[in-house]
Amino acid sequence: MLLTRIPFDLETLGRNVFEEFWVAHPQGPLHFHADGDLTGDWDAARLRQVISNLLGNALQQGTAQGPGELAISAEDSTIVLKVHNGGPPLLVERLTTIFEPLMRYAKPETAEQKVSNSIGLGLCNTRAVVVAHGGTITVASTAEEGTLCTVRLPRTAPD
Repeated sequence: MLLTRIPFDLETLGRNVFEEFWVAHPQGPLHFHADGDLTGDWDAARLRQVISNLLGNALQQGTAQGPGELAISAEDSTIVLKVHNGGPPLLVERLTTIFEPLMRYAKPETAEQKVSNSIGLGLCNTRAVVVAHGGTITVASTAEEGTLCTVRLPRTAPD
């Protein structure tokens, strides 16, 4: 994947994407947190896609009682981006295939009622962008904690 890296502040990009979601989904409880120096050399357009995909999934899979949250923080030479929702947990078998192409997921109680416009490439593309930046992406999901996607990005291109 070809990246166009430029220096920028991921807090600014994250806040912009978050505010777009806030305007489009004012009924859904959304929260944004940023902490530390969040500058680095990344492809801004690709990371906008990553944040948008993860927030979109959080809103789609969350509940009105379980807020969606975007948190970005600095850990030494790594930036950590977390997207959380308090919806029902993903099935354990789903966690092993969530980043595979053409995988789609609907909440069990709405699977028959909902017609998805997803073709199942959002999280696959998200992982490809993260890996191209030299980063990692993981997902954890429990009934007690909800679902948390964690992206770790190095501030600069890997050697």
